[in-house]
This record gives sequence, C-alpha cells and structure tokens, in this order.
Amino acid sequence: MKINNIEQAKAFIDDLADKGHLYHFDDDPKDCLSGLVSKEIATEYGAKIQSIYEMQFNWGNFVCPIGYALTKLND
Repeated sequence: MKINNIEQAKAFIDDLADKGHLYHFDDDPKDCLSGLVSKEIATEYGAKIQSIYEMQFNWGNFVCPIGYALTKLND
C-alpha cells in the first residue's frame, strides 16, 4: 500500500508498534530488525518510511515521524 496522507503514515507507524517492529528511522531497518523480520520485509519498511519523509507531512507537535513513533513506545 502506498502512503498518500498523514493518516496512512500514522497507521503504518502504529502497525509497526503493534507488531513490535519499531526502530529508529535514521537507522537501517535490516540491522535493527535482524532476527525479527526478513531482510525483504525490513527493506519494505525502510522504503515506506523513506516515502513518508519524502511526503513532508505536517506532524504538528510530533515534529517528524520519529516524534510520532516515540509516543507509540509510551502507549
């Protein structure tokens, strides 16, 4: 699924959190998620996160996708 809006971006990050697959988005997901998911899935995650950054959504108080993801760690 292509991410076209901030709601879809948040839903993707929520899904990562629900699965226990959150990682620091500045790092390589293949390294961070080694042993949790296949390299193919990790690469897919990385591509989606990259596309989220490229869309330059307004994250408001969260500032960026990482800021939003950090709130998921506290849920």
